[in-house]
This record gives sequence, C-alpha cells and structure tokens, in this order.
Amino acid sequence: MQEALHEKWKRNDVLKYFKGYAPNTPKPILKDILASDRQYTTGLIETAAEAIRYEIQNRCLSVEPIQYSERYDPASEKTREIGKECVKQLILDEIAREGLAELWKRKLGYHQYASIKGKGQLSGKETIEYWMRKKSAKTRYAWKGDARHCYQSVDTRRLKRMLIHDVKNPTLLYLVFFLLDTYKQGLNIGSGLSQFLCNYYLARAYHYVLSLHKTRKHRDGTVETRKLAYFAIFYMDDIQIFGSREADVKMAARSLIKFLAKEYAITIKPNQVLFRVDYKIKTDEKYKTYREKDKATRRGSPVDMMGFKIYRDHTEMRRKIFIKGRRAFAKAWGYMCKGLPVPLKIAQSCISRYGWFKNTDSIYVRRKYNMAQIFRICRKVVSSESKIHRTAASCLLAAG
Repeated sequence: MQEALHEKWKRNDVLKYFKGYAPNTPKPILKDILASDRQYTTGLIETAAEAIRYEIQNRCLSVEPIQYSERYDPASEKTREIGKECVKQLILDEIAREGLAELWKRKLGYHQYASIKGKGQLSGKETIEYWMRKKSAKTRYAWKGDARHCYQSVDTRRLKRMLIHDVKNPTLLYLVFFLLDTYKQGLNIGSGLSQFLCNYYLARAYHYVLSLHKTRKHRDGTVETRKLAYFAIFYMDDIQIFGSREADVKMAARSLIKFLAKEYAITIKPNQVLFRVDYKIKTDEKYKTYREKDKATRRGSPVDMMGFKIYRDHTEMRRKIFIKGRRAFAKAWGYMCKGLPVPLKIAQSCISRYGWFKNTDSIYVRRKYNMAQIFRICRKVVSSESKIHRTAASCLLAAG
C-alpha cells in the first residue's frame, strides 16, 4: 500500500479514503499526518489492508467506477484518454502487481523496458549504445515501429486465457480478472497494473522476433542458419529491431507485423521506418572545422528512442526536450542573478530535467548555462520547502 500511494498522500481522494478509517480526526490534521507521520499512517494502512483482504478472500470486491477524461501530453503531442482510478483500486493494482511478480520475472523479455524496476529510459539508452558501439556489424540496419492504440487494442479475453495458463492461484486470478473487468476497453492507461500486463501481453512477440531465422543451402550440401534480427528492444509499445542486412531486417519486421495482427489484433502505425544506422565514411578532404567534417562524413540516421538520439559516437536528447530544459535553467539563472530566490516550481523543473543533460554528451551546454551550480541551488530550495512542510505538520500534531 505504501508503494501504491507513493507521493499521493497529499491528494484529496487519499484523504477521503482514509477518513473512513479515522472518523474522529479532523481533515486538516489527518492530511498533515498522512503527509508526514509514517507511524500513525502505518496503523491506518493495516486497518485498510485487513478490510481489503477480507473482500478478496470472500470474493466481494467493489470499487468506484473509473473516471475517464481526455488529456493532452505535451511530450508526445498526443491526446490520450486517461482513466482515473479510485484510491482503493490503486491499492488493488499494487497488490495484483506484487502477486504476479514471479510471472513478470519468468515471461517478460530481457530487453522489454518501461514499468520494470531498473529498466527505464536510461537503462534502455545504455543498452542501445552498447549494441551500436560494440556490436556494429550486427546493427547496420534497424526498423522502428509503434503499435496503434496498444492499450485499447489488448483483447482482455485472450489476456485472461494467457493468465489462466500461466497462473495457478485462483484468488490472484479473481483479483486480476476483477480489475480487468473495470476497464472500459482493453487496458486502462492510468492504471499501475496495465503497464505490466501490456508488457506481458507483448512478451511472446518479443521472443518471436528474436527467434526468426533464415536457412541457406550451399552447393556442397551444407546448411547455414542466420538470424534475421540480432537485437530487439521493446519500450512498451515502441519496438526497435536491429540486424546486419537490410533484407533480413525488413523480413523480420514483416513477420512481426503479421504475427501481431494475427495473434493479438494489434496493428503497427504507418510511420514505421527501416533505416541505415548512423555511420561515417572515410575521406581525404580537409575541412575548416570539426563540425563541417562531421556533417560531410556522417551517413545514415541515429536511433531515436526513449527521448534520446543515439549515434555511434555520442548521444543527444531530442530537440524539444533540450529547448524546454534550457528554458527552465535560464529562468532559474535569471532569478539568481537578480538576487531573488528561485521559485519552487522552477526549481522542481530544473531538478527533473537535469538528468537529460547529465546522461547525454552535453558537457559544453552544462558549463555554458552553469547547470551544475543551478542544480545545487534548486535542490536546496526543494529541500527547504520540504523541511518547512514537515515542521508545520509536527506543530499541528503537537497542538492536536
């Protein structure tokens, strides 16, 4: 339950949920207790957990309907239908996720990223960098595709059959099926469990594309078997495969598209692309600057995935991410130059965006815009604000 409500203790719906287990505590005091006093909160959690355990064991679960709304995602520039779950369902999602932990460990592909601990954007970027820079002969060509409305396209009946085959715990199956039946169509984008179920649903496709081979018979009677795709990485519904020959990668991509359509009723968007991965040509011509030489000798395209643009010899971030990050640090620097405190919202923005500059080849940019210095100041601003909040909560508890 602690994991399910991490960084959500200040929300009004969380306050409303736990108010039912502490009816004599005034709402303002209860809100500050949930945000700061872990010892008192532990007792509330144990009481709520016992009530949920009873409902699961007696097959009498009930939750409030999911509230759906259209939200614009500025990062991807897409409008998505997000389902907001009640607090109780958030907790049930976490219970089901932990209960199926062994299933994720056994069934998910090694290079299926997103939602899995230790396998986020940074880990995926480092994996692609290793392939491109250490296995260059096997990453000459690449194909990238994106599943259309992946969450909504998941067939819950097929997913249930998969779970029945792999999970032998009736109580756990009841919980997961109950949660699946609350979704409007397919999986819910706002659910903590859905991202794991989506990875599980696509795990077979991951193993399928890596198992594709072609056989060539030679005149001397020998038979040679070669893999069509040497590497594959799934970032939820974003798929990237690598191979040594354009024809092989194209064949693997076609087979994967047919497999997804036939087995899972999932289609790939038309913006799929097959490209030659970034490389350089040798030349005896002389150029005035390194930039001119790099531009003239570079061929192919970088791997654009997880917000990074990965080249053979360096890694950049996407242009929009760079502009927004630079703008946030410039605002913070403006306040510092005027001798004014950095606003909390700007400080939080700088802290959240610093990782993009730290984990890409952006040393010159970090020095130019004094990002390390700004980052240290912003951390102090956020830390001070947190201490003030905790002190206020302690005073309220002492007064109560």
